[in-house]
Amino acid sequence: MCTLRLYCVTVLFVLLAYTMIPSETQASCDSIRCISKVKSIYATGKATGEIYIEPDEDSISTLNCNAVGEKYVTLHHSHKNYTEILAIINLALMANKTINMRVVENTDDCTIDYVMLYSYQ
Repeated sequence: MCTLRLYCVTVLFVLLAYTMIPSETQASCDSIRCISKVKSIYATGKATGEIYIEPDEDSISTLNCNAVGEKYVTLHHSHKNYTEILAIINLALMANKTINMRVVENTDDCTIDYVMLYSYQ
């Protein structure tokens, strides 16, 4: 229960902090990251709890990893910052903000290493 409460407080705080800031950044993917808005989030039914995130960017094929279904990067439940990263991704989706999603190169599912959300985006 505490984890859920912490997650909700984190999402609300970050959402309030960023909802009034315009998003003007050019979307693109290169070999190690996608800088774009979030098109969709897909929570898998797997016991390991992966979350698939679809960047709103057609150049995901330039990432140096294998995107799931050729369009998703993956956040693993085992990531030490899973709750915080998921909160930032949800914020970006809800507030229509641009996010920088850094992936681990040469992974079979384009594993997310970290994400960044800027106040000026």
